[in-house]
Amino acid sequence: IGMDEHEWRDADPAVAKACEHALKALSREGVEIVDIRLKGAQHALAIGALTLAAEAYATTAYEFARHMDAYGADVQAFMHIAAVLDAKEYLCAQALRERLRREVAAALLEVDLIAFPTTAKTALPVSQSEERTGRLDAQGVRAMCRYTFLGNLTGLPAGSVPVGLDPDGLPIGLQLVGDAWDEATVLAGMAELERCGAARAPRAPHRATLFESALDV
Repeated sequence: IGMDEHEWRDADPAVAKACEHALKALSREGVEIVDIRLKGAQHALAIGALTLAAEAYATTAYEFARHMDAYGADVQAFMHIAAVLDAKEYLCAQALRERLRREVAAALLEVDLIAFPTTAKTALPVSQSEERTGRLDAQGVRAMCRYTFLGNLTGLPAGSVPVGLDPDGLPIGLQLVGDAWDEATVLAGMAELERCGAARAPRAPHRATLFESALDV
């Protein structure tokens, strides 16, 4: 399993610590953890956000113009920003996307999986007003998407495994990214985390029961 320490620096210390603990558990089971370097990975969020914005605006601009008030404030802001993007910016992003894909493919010639935290931080708080109007929080979005765009942009299989809770009782995930068409290795890595006890999903102290089972009625 490959691990780029430069990438992990953006993760909250509690998140990084739990994920590193899970990798150490795999190491004790005989899995080799090796250092790799993915220089383009730090730009995956920016490439993905630009790609998503341009494509979302291209497909929904007509409906957005007709029913703008029906959208939350966050989506309205997103669409107004996307409206100023041009073809040159979009095509540059796709060129960088292809460069990133090649870099990750080269790394996967040397390792079977690449490990990242699933998110840079645990779940963000949401106020009642944000539930109604949407959330305008660039830093929060960055924290949630910092590591997940890599698999989306490169088209590679990835899985997230629960590896503990932060001091506030919020769940932490470890992400494993595999090579193209190799979902089996991703699932094998996730299964080994479960077998060795590193993957666990304890109940958070603050939770809501959405459905009652038939036995509880």
